[in-house]
Amino acid sequence: MIDVKLLRAAPVEVRAALARRNDPAVLALLDELDLADRERRLLTGDLDRLNAERNEAARTDARRLKAEGALPDSVREERRALGARIAGLETELRGVEARLQAAAML
Repeated sequence: MIDVKLLRAAPVEVRAALARRNDPAVLALLDELDLADRERRLLTGDLDRLNAERNEAARTDARRLKAEGALPDSVREERRALGARIAGLETELRGVEARLQAAAML
């Protein structure tokens, strides 16, 4: 199994060690692992940003509910859309993590 942290920290050394196997398929899997790791890190960053946005919106909505008693339909629809984007990214992240696990099992 390839350690993703080691691949990030010392990619040249990991590639050199695996190149000694003289198997081009191993290097292709290493490329896939590197790509999946980058995708996972990007998706995780996007999810963190959207979750922070949702949390701030929830605080704002709570204050608005307390002051006005109800939220306009447009705000509710925005919150649903935000939740759907988060759910979509979470699904995509699970797929990338599955690819990452499969590639790491060299």
